[in-house]
Amino acid sequence: MNKAKLKEIFVDAFEELEKDALEKTKEYYVKEVARKLYFAIGTTSGDEAHNRLRDRLFELIRESFDEILEKQND
Repeated sequence: MNKAKLKEIFVDAFEELEKDALEKTKEYYVKEVARKLYFAIGTTSGDEAHNRLRDRLFELIRESFDEILEKQND
């Protein structure tokens, strides 16, 4: 096998690993944000605005997780 072909194989493999690492990093940060938001506003309150904000943020978090899972299954 010549050096040019070998280099092409290594570059392709590296790009795939880099892409996979980026996706895992994105997933990690989405989970961290979700966890921090849960602890910040995870309890119900007598304040209706607080409850609406909490419900909307949880909805956005669920949508983010669904997107990540869909990308992983593709």
